[in-house]
Amino acid sequence: MFRNRKFARSWQFIVFTWIVVVLCIVTLYGELNKRRNKGRQNQPFHKQNELPLVTDIFFGVFTCKNYAETYAKAVFETWGKLVEPSMLRFFSDTPHSILPTVVTPNIDITNVNSRLKLNYQKHVGHKERYFRQESNRSLQMFAWAWDHVPQAKWFYKCDDDSFVRVDLLQEILRQFDYTQPLYIGSTRRFRGKLVPVLERDVSKRTVDVDLRYAMGGAGYVLSRGLLEKWRPLMNQCVVYNGEDKNVAQCILDTLHIEPINLPGLCFVHPDKVDPVSRDSMIAFHQIGGMKDSIELFRRFYLDRNSFDSGGDVIP
Repeated sequence: MFRNRKFARSWQFIVFTWIVVVLCIVTLYGELNKRRNKGRQNQPFHKQNELPLVTDIFFGVFTCKNYAETYAKAVFETWGKLVEPSMLRFFSDTPHSILPTVVTPNIDITNVNSRLKLNYQKHVGHKERYFRQESNRSLQMFAWAWDHVPQAKWFYKCDDDSFVRVDLLQEILRQFDYTQPLYIGSTRRFRGKLVPVLERDVSKRTVDVDLRYAMGGAGYVLSRGLLEKWRPLMNQCVVYNGEDKNVAQCILDTLHIEPINLPGLCFVHPDKVDPVSRDSMIAFHQIGGMKDSIELFRRFYLDRNSFDSGGDVIP
């Protein structure tokens, strides 16, 4: 009986020892995992998610007070996280507490819209009937970027309701020589009137143009080589209605350069593009704010192994 009690105590000791060992292993594993997760949290977002970081392209995103907390913030919280922080700025009429914002003053439009309505043509888009501050903001943005971002090889302008596949854009632009004067975007042809909007240009006549321009919604890009030549000439630019047309006309007037067509900068939402074409699309427009941007970010980046290059589920 004494031997049985001794045998029972030895098994109790063995079980107790194993329990202690297992608890020590679990505690050690938990501590190591905690430190690993803490280390990951201290890493930049792109490293945490093993995503590429864009370093060659400066992105100037146009927004305003009414859309900073919705559309602009959606850019900042999604594809903007894949851009090196010094290469992303939001150009707005007001500052913002979170977004890296450059304030570009609005211009006085007291007498502008009456001139635009007077010269309005029905076959031209309705929005050409009114002045939007972007027409003046684009020149301010490119001037600011040239003066403050000397490391940029490319300068990209887009609206805050855009979604840009920034890694694909960088890959494509590396096929071009950024030291050459290049103006690149998805081009259209505008036939109609451009109306001067600044008071200094009131004496300038309204011009009838047949103009090729790169659409501004999803974005267009200027090379460092072009901006180097254009920056000293910007003060000569007449500011016309229509942001993207205004830039195209000024580059044409001062440098005699027309845009190179890059069809992948799409003017509409990705779901309005057929799946085959969507595979090669670089940027999209008319994105519906935070929820929409997060879903696209998931499809093109966070869960990219579950989706093809066009953002469609892999069967």
